[in-house]
Amino acid sequence: MSQKGFAHILLLLLLLAGLAVGVYLVQQKTNLFPKASVSQPTGPETSFTLVGSNDCAIGLICALGFKSDPQPGEEFEVKLYVRSDIDEANLFQAKIKFPVNLIEVIKINVEGSFINNWVENFYDNLTGEISLAGGVPAPGFQTRLGEESALMATIVFKAKTGGTGTVLFNDDSQILRNTDNENILKIKRDYDISIGTKPSPTPTPAPESYSRVFITSTAYNGNLGGLSGADSKCQARADAANLGGTWKAWLSDDVSSSATRLNHSSVPYKTLDGKVVADNWDDLTDGSLQNAISVTENNTFFKSESCVWTQTKVSGALIESKSQNLTGCNGFTVADKNISYCGVDGSKDSNWTQGSLESCNIEHPIYCFEQTAVSAPPTPTPTPTSTPTSPPGQKGDGNKDNKINLIDMSVLLTDFNKEQGYREPIDMNDDKKINTFDFSLHRKLLLELGVIK
Repeated sequence: MSQKGFAHILLLLLLLAGLAVGVYLVQQKTNLFPKASVSQPTGPETSFTLVGSNDCAIGLICALGFKSDPQPGEEFEVKLYVRSDIDEANLFQAKIKFPVNLIEVIKINVEGSFINNWVENFYDNLTGEISLAGGVPAPGFQTRLGEESALMATIVFKAKTGGTGTVLFNDDSQILRNTDNENILKIKRDYDISIGTKPSPTPTPAPESYSRVFITSTAYNGNLGGLSGADSKCQARADAANLGGTWKAWLSDDVSSSATRLNHSSVPYKTLDGKVVADNWDDLTDGSLQNAISVTENNTFFKSESCVWTQTKVSGALIESKSQNLTGCNGFTVADKNISYCGVDGSKDSNWTQGSLESCNIEHPIYCFEQTAVSAPPTPTPTPTSTPTSPPGQKGDGNKDNKINLIDMSVLLTDFNKEQGYREPIDMNDDKKINTFDFSLHRKLLLELGVIK
């Protein structure tokens, strides 16, 4: 055989070998990024562990340059594992926080989970919250040292943008022991993520967002029709000036205050001539303004040193008074000799909202604030698991501590299938036995009380 013919055959063999390897790699795609696994502990423990399924752990694959980092737009899994080597546990609650700027949850998969009674399966891509809670009725669930950790759930994330962050457990995560319903969770292993970056065109800067504020060009006596009537007056003045948006008055009464009624803007407040009043809500309510609110809805200056109806502190709270006459015009519903606190137009210190007193039969303007959401609000701090109080022995209060929470659900699981010797408050339907009906009714109660979502 000629050298040329031999070379052709060799080339053909190499091509066939390459094709075979390619087919194998496609068939074994999941092996490029091995299945999530958690290393076995050297001693018994009670723990939650988060493990990613995209870690590069095969030497040849890593050497060939396959990246383990998910890219923007790609989905990846993080698995939640449980160990309870020391005691049998019957309720498991994992409260997890994730960086919303980097990733979002697509779904939570509970296939293959050891949990057989789910209490809560919740996530929120705005706040970055995940809350998973489930139970195993008595005698509960236990792992053994040397055995695999137990899978509780698989969280499917989608990468949004490049960067690094951590998916972590909140301090109120818990594993409750079956015998006494005490929290025995000792170890929480978070998961560090790294999102790769892809070249992208330079984005066009978004227009600056802000909320507008004005002082009405029209003056009113103290009978504004209550706070709702004052809001209507603000809206009417804005509509007449073709401002658009939704508007409310900076006013407070015994029922609600500016702090509870008005949107807490995360972007600057500006007058209609473009001057910054405050950088955000916190800046607005810190006792001083960068510029006074002295421009009307018509973009004209209002006369200075005029009283402006408020009955409101710089914090946005109601100014309370024990005086029968100092009532804030009785919630801004009367125009008589009663008195209200008011701000002083043109002021930049605390006097802008609590600088004077005025009789309710005198006419003065009001401050109006735009409520239209012009940018995403700041990420709120997750509300801690609520523990509503209850009378002793109330339905659902399994441990009779005058609170209803997941500890009571753990009590229910401890007494599951009992027809005697159970704790009476967890017999939700009074049928003299603890079963799935009681579980469902107790879960419904937790939802109604806001303990779970």
